[in-house]
Amino acid sequence: MTLGQILTFAQELLGDDVSRENQLLPLADQIQKKCYKQTGFQAVKFDSTTGRHPFFTTDAADYEYDFPSWARKVLKIYDAELADEERNYYPEVMVSVSESLRKIRFTEDPGTTTEKFRIIGTVTVASISSENNDLLLIPEEDRFPLLVSGLVSPFQPNHPMFGKAAFDEQLLEFQEGLLTGARPYPRETTPKPAFGWRNHGLQVSDYGKG
Repeated sequence: MTLGQILTFAQELLGDDVSRENQLLPLADQIQKKCYKQTGFQAVKFDSTTGRHPFFTTDAADYEYDFPSWARKVLKIYDAELADEERNYYPEVMVSVSESLRKIRFTEDPGTTTEKFRIIGTVTVASISSENNDLLLIPEEDRFPLLVSGLVSPFQPNHPMFGKAAFDEQLLEFQEGLLTGARPYPRETTPKPAFGWRNHGLQVSDYGKG
């Protein structure tokens, strides 16, 4: 579900007296920042088209690579061909990572590849200043409950489905998932318009540190 679709849904609930550009869009930015506040405003990077971790391209006999330009931290390089997303299994490739130099070094020749390796890394949460969906980092399965309740509750705090109690509950669950590693993982499925979404964890022990 795109940011624009969520804003439209919220505005239909609230009516035209609420400004999409001057009220709902800034609220969406505040909600996203609240979601990632406890992780130092970091979020794991996903490809905006596939909803999966980005591929990491390598060249034969080239062992050392720069961090991707988007990466704040690199947590893992894994073998995409052996990964099992349903079991949250991401077999790690042996690399050394230097955050100070922003370098990744393979211990073995990775070969020339474009779709063999994927990278788990974090980005700094950007401000949502437009309806550009790339600015929205909340995984797709969590966008509907978090954003809609966050957008509706300031205007209708006692709304039966999207009031303040609902938003506080969803925000707490999301933040706890980030800190414990049970981080929601986006799937290429149609989001459920209810509070029955599933969470999938990334087993990365140092996620959110630093």
